[in-house]
Amino acid sequence: MYLVLFLFILIIILGILENYVHQKHILNIPLRILVNGTRGKTSVTKMLVEVLNENGIKTMGKTSGSQPNYIYPDGKVEIQKRKHKARIIETIPFFTKASSIKVECVVVEDMALISENQKIYSQKLVKPTHLIITNSFVDHIAEIGSTTRETVWTLSQSIINNCQLFVCEDYYNSFKCKLHQVNKEFSKEEIEEIKLKLKPSLIDLHINNVLLVLSLCKTLNIEEKSVLEAISKTSGDIGLLKCYELKNKAEAYFNFSINDLHSMQENLNREELKKYEKIIIIFNNRKEREYRIITMKKLILNNKSKIEKVYCIGDYPRKVQRYLLNKTKIPCEAITIQDLNKIMNEKSNEVAFVCLGNIIGAGIALIESFGLGNRGN
Repeated sequence: MYLVLFLFILIIILGILENYVHQKHILNIPLRILVNGTRGKTSVTKMLVEVLNENGIKTMGKTSGSQPNYIYPDGKVEIQKRKHKARIIETIPFFTKASSIKVECVVVEDMALISENQKIYSQKLVKPTHLIITNSFVDHIAEIGSTTRETVWTLSQSIINNCQLFVCEDYYNSFKCKLHQVNKEFSKEEIEEIKLKLKPSLIDLHINNVLLVLSLCKTLNIEEKSVLEAISKTSGDIGLLKCYELKNKAEAYFNFSINDLHSMQENLNREELKKYEKIIIIFNNRKEREYRIITMKKLILNNKSKIEKVYCIGDYPRKVQRYLLNKTKIPCEAITIQDLNKIMNEKSNEVAFVCLGNIIGAGIALIESFGLGNRGN
């Protein structure tokens, strides 16, 4: 009995000490930028780390998207191999490392989902001086919400008093923080000029993400020109690779990191795909993200005239194939990575393959089967 009580007290004391040390590490870093939202967090995090280091602010970044990484001030990227599922407490050793190398700024991709974790992650683990919410598209339905209103409410739990908040939507104007609403900060003419100045080194470099970075950097007195030059050097998300030309001149768009309905539809509407009468969808299913099968069904139904076929990979591909075939009547096939790679390379240039849904597992395996696993853009 006494031993159990002693161990219980010891655990509490160790927890208090760990929190004390972590708070000390946080306060050692004067600029703390948290990047939240549905889509674009990894890209924005990478852009900011590149821009800030290029402009003399020693910065370390942490991404948690398709591939969790530490990004060091010298540009070195260290892959973080998880022994368990993603946990918000993995941010503690990141701050320990950042504090030990005496950085002036950290840029952290928010990895919290449920509202309680959103609050803890922001208020206790990061304490951002600057917070970006990229967008509020509906995804992660079980954890964040099935409507835009629920999504906004969950993401808003990361807002802390007196931080500077950067958004592109009209949902966040009632919070006690300094709001930068970039869709109103830049005129249409200015946005068009910015687009012309951008070097298209990243696939699907959403202009709103660039505006968020520009707006935040403006508060740090960094000139627009140097921001755009640094952005052009940023490596992309492995789940958002550039168009890849296959052996018979067909094209593959490895966009597995795109998985909410709004972004997937935007992806199918892209200018490069308009030359094709038909496209082939490759959908990678993850058993812990099966609500995205329903999202895929909606996407297919919205684009039936454009879609020739759907290949299903990942977890339970036959189950996914049966569901999508039954609900959409579009030809669907469960397939292995090896067979899919062969089919893609044998197709003529009259068709494009668009890969969507999830990057983890079969998505990365398919990308690596083309020798693209280490490509940054």
